[in-house]
This record gives sequence, C-alpha cells and structure tokens, in this order.
Amino acid sequence: MVSYQENLQTMAVEYAERGWPIVPMLEPVGGSAAGWIAAGVGPSTDRATAVAWWQEVPYGVGLVTGKLFEFLDVPGRLGPRVHAMCGRSVPVIGSGDDRWLVMVTPSSALKNARQALHWIDIRVRCDGAVVLAPPTRTADGDLFWHLHPHEAKWQPADSRLIARALLTPTTSNGASQ
Repeated sequence: MVSYQENLQTMAVEYAERGWPIVPMLEPVGGSAAGWIAAGVGPSTDRATAVAWWQEVPYGVGLVTGKLFEFLDVPGRLGPRVHAMCGRSVPVIGSGDDRWLVMVTPSSALKNARQALHWIDIRVRCDGAVVLAPPTRTADGDLFWHLHPHEAKWQPADSRLIARALLTPTTSNGASQ
C-alpha cells in the first residue's frame, strides 16, 4: 500500500514534470486549509528537487500561480455552474470546506474583474499565490480533483471567457441579457 507521504511525492513529481511550479507547504497549527505557508524555498519544476523535498517530510503540495495558470476560488453552490462554463473539461480542485478551485489561464481580464467577482464570492488566486493541491490533507478534509488534470489534458480554462460569462447578467430563465 502506498503511504500518504509517497502519494504526496508522486503527485508533486507529476506536477513538476508537467512544468507546473510547485513548493512544499507547512501545515499551520490546527491544520485548516487557511494559513499554510511555503517551507522557505522557491518554486521548482525540477523532478529531482520535488523528489528530495518529499523524501522524508509529508509537506503539503503547493501549486504556484502566475505564468501557467491561476485559480478561481468558487463557493460550492457555484462550482458546478462555473465548471459547466468551462465545458466540464478543466482541472478543478475540491476541498472539505465546500470551495472549488477552477484552474484558468492567467489574464489581465480576470485580474481586472477581481472586485466584481468578489461580490459573487469568487476569489482570484493569481500573481504567485500558492494554492494547496491534491493529495494534501487539511483539517477540513483531503483535497481532491473533481476533474483530474490528466482528464483535462493538463490544460486550464480560458479565463477571459469564464470572467465574461460570470459577469454577464442573466434573465430569470438563465439566458444572457
């Protein structure tokens, strides 16, 4: 049977081999999903570095946003709708605290829409922010993929289309105005 630490290492290596910047994360006292901090090292996409980081310590796995992807942090009640807007073919992280983290491409359109998205309880995780990734365990539960990156061909959704769809008013029957 594969240990939790081996599973963390395997996924960290897989993310790094895909070119996704990773960083080991230290669990806060209490272990909630909030408050995790990077383990004092910069991000890496190097396989050997990932293997070494997770060799002896079961750090949480952090994905560093910025160049390749960002995340929309969406409340569970909106998660299925946002995922549908992406054609249901984009990596989405789920957590025990009923938030969905939808992987999207970096764009200024999304950053410019941050305040408007905040009003509908959607947060933009970008510009070097670190997002905990599966299979990290938190006090709120294990992180998991609603849709695994492999199933999504390791591609984020187009953030400009998603931001536009989220901010376009709809009529009571769901049609755009």
